[in-house]
Amino acid sequence: ENRSAATMSQITHVMNQFASSGKLAGDSTAYMAAMSATLIEAGEEQGKAGRALKMMYARLGANTGNNAEVLKRYGIEVKGANGQLRSMEDILNDVAMRYGNLKDADKLALAQAIAGNDHYVRAIKLFENHRRVIKLDAQAVGELDTAQEELNKKMADVSFQLKEQEARLVNAKAAVGAVF
Repeated sequence: ENRSAATMSQITHVMNQFASSGKLAGDSTAYMAAMSATLIEAGEEQGKAGRALKMMYARLGANTGNNAEVLKRYGIEVKGANGQLRSMEDILNDVAMRYGNLKDADKLALAQAIAGNDHYVRAIKLFENHRRVIKLDAQAVGELDTAQEELNKKMADVSFQLKEQEARLVNAKAAVGAVF
């Protein structure tokens, strides 16, 4: 909040919708807050930003539309060597390394593979503002502001814990469904 145009209330509203999935994927609170703030700064409404990030994690985790194969064509792996979903931070870092050299149609295909047809514009905003996400994350990790403490308090909230358990249930159902 101290380094962004987004307020703590806005960041928290966005994160309430996806942070449990992000945590399960291995993303830090600081990185999730940085993605949230970046989308707010890019003009996104809190609800849409949160739903978009939730959808991105869900699509990547469940390999919706064979998006892992689409991303692989661009040299981006969705799962690590251990077979688990890579963090959004790692995936977006890979996207950022390739994004500037892609044709517009490829940028769109990549965004749709990650975020789907309803949220691809928000994925593009993250791709195009990747440096801002990294900067905000570095500032939070470097303890240049107190946002991390506020987010940790919110994550201890019972409603957040319930949403985290719901995300685990969805992921477990997706894993069982993938087996059959």
